[in-house]
Amino acid sequence: MTNGVLPADLVTRNRQVAEAALRPWSPAFTHGDLQIAHVFVDGDKITGIIDWSEVMPCSTSPP
Repeated sequence: MTNGVLPADLVTRNRQVAEAALRPWSPAFTHGDLQIAHVFVDGDKITGIIDWSEVMPCSTSPP
């Protein structure tokens, strides 16, 4: 923007898109067919999961 090569509104919009795409994230797993019977819990903590055939990595927003 300093040199006026690109319009300021274009630079601003591209910066907003980049900030959304590159935001901090926490790794997580998702499962397309997770059954309640396959999740083991102790109170409010997950202690185990079976049936990982459809699991895949994904991202979540920071806590």
